[in-house]
Amino acid sequence: MKKNSSNTLIQPYWNCLKFYFKTGLALTLFLLLTLGFAGYATEELIVPDDFSTIQKAINEAGNGARIIVKPGLYKESIDFKGKSITLESTDPENPETVKETTIDGSETENSVVIFRNNETKETILSGFTIREGSGFPPNPSANSFGCGVLVVNSSPVIKNNIIKNNGYGYGGGLFVGYNSSASIKDNTFENNQSYLGAGVLVAADSSPTISNNLFRDNKGHRHGGAIAVEFSSSPLIKDNEIHDNTACSGGGIMVTHNCSPKIINNEIKENYGSCNGGGLKIEDHSSAIVRGNKISNNDATTGGGINIVNASPNILDNKITNNVARDHGGALKIRGPSRPIIKENEIVGNISKKEGGAIVSLGSSPQVIGNVFSDNTAKGDGGAIFFGIYHHEDVLPIVRSNEFRENQAGGRGGAIYARPRLLLSGKKSGEPLTKPYNFNTYIDNQPGDVFYNPHEFLFN
Repeated sequence: MKKNSSNTLIQPYWNCLKFYFKTGLALTLFLLLTLGFAGYATEELIVPDDFSTIQKAINEAGNGARIIVKPGLYKESIDFKGKSITLESTDPENPETVKETTIDGSETENSVVIFRNNETKETILSGFTIREGSGFPPNPSANSFGCGVLVVNSSPVIKNNIIKNNGYGYGGGLFVGYNSSASIKDNTFENNQSYLGAGVLVAADSSPTISNNLFRDNKGHRHGGAIAVEFSSSPLIKDNEIHDNTACSGGGIMVTHNCSPKIINNEIKENYGSCNGGGLKIEDHSSAIVRGNKISNNDATTGGGINIVNASPNILDNKITNNVARDHGGALKIRGPSRPIIKENEIVGNISKKEGGAIVSLGSSPQVIGNVFSDNTAKGDGGAIFFGIYHHEDVLPIVRSNEFRENQAGGRGGAIYARPRLLLSGKKSGEPLTKPYNFNTYIDNQPGDVFYNPHEFLFN
């Protein structure tokens, strides 16, 4: 009979174990196993008093250990190695201590902090400045991920840190991906750069909670100045302040590739999308819930506040104010076979240099229900809303129970401008646009309230 190879491998260890029992040294072996492999399980380890580097302390720590790092500059890349430990500065909630306790990756060509061995919520990183990382894998010629912090197939707690000046690759400040559900809270992300997700990139079926963070002055060279979400991920993005970030698309937040994030109670302001979506861009069959946010003073070529392409998010109970589109769609641009629900928002003071002071909808069927449109301005048509088509799509926008007050168009339709084959509906079957007055309230829009053009067919 053929010998089992696994038995062959384990036989020397089994023989050794029998020897210890036969010689009465079983207790010694037990102590070696438990103490040798457990490390400093319940101890406090001090860096640099007990260990000269943070990584040496992690290597020696056992599950449950607490590593306290004194203020100083630590030039290294650290890997938690799957351990359930707490790594923190001497006072993680003191901003000065956090600034003075720095892990610097400038000499490593790697991510500064790495979680990639199934770390759980029992693994905590708190109270550091994390800077100058270049991402994993440590190969300048490869696409790198998580320049500041890399989280792969892990769910640690990352809190009270300043993550800054990390760059390029994907996820400049932090990458969280591959079935990860990390808790990312009370951090500052600033001056990070990347192609996608300059502050944070969430990818590959991950569902982290991103809460109470500050994102400022991050630069996405392609998409997602502060945060990017892609590939079937569903994070909770809540109670963050997101301002002065830039990207081509999604100056604040980018959502793409069939994702379903919840974006709730954030302040998204003064971000810039050089292409589209100054505050947010949502695309590619994603179904985000965007609720209770303040989306203001963002700027983009199209969709100053929000840009929606081939997606159907719920835009609910937000304040979307004072955004600017240098082309069209001051507050929102909606394009393609999108069916978003835009309900009970305050959409005020937005500006478009062309069509749609508040909303431009092109070939889409949004439901626009119960909103207040006030003081929006378009230099072209549609002071509040412009409905158009690219070809000859059959689209059915539903516009009802809204208040249109003091919106202004430089062209036609102070409240609404619509091209043919479009219906405004208060019923499931729809009603012609020539009868919109039954469903909305119009006050002092200029010039006039609704303009329906039966002669122009395509959007130029």
